[in-house]
Amino acid sequence: MFAIKRLLEDEVFREQRAEELRRDGQVRTAYFLDKFATEFGTDANGNPKIVRDGQKALDGKAGAILNRLDEMLGDDTLFRIFAHLINRICI
Repeated sequence: MFAIKRLLEDEVFREQRAEELRRDGQVRTAYFLDKFATEFGTDANGNPKIVRDGQKALDGKAGAILNRLDEMLGDDTLFRIFAHLINRICI
């Protein structure tokens, strides 16, 4: 759940994860994450500008998911339950 939250909020993490997925042969998933990466270019005068704001494109889609994650991760009882489950899975 923390990784999902981080994917939605942290563009650098998204780009790193996309590269890892690409190396592992999961090109389709990497391509999907790449759609939400900020793309830079230049204007007519050669000045840098944002061609596509990946975070802005994702924010509208991620709002409801982030609200739910914040509810689950912000609740002490739910946090302990998820932490316990993750700990048991990883052992």
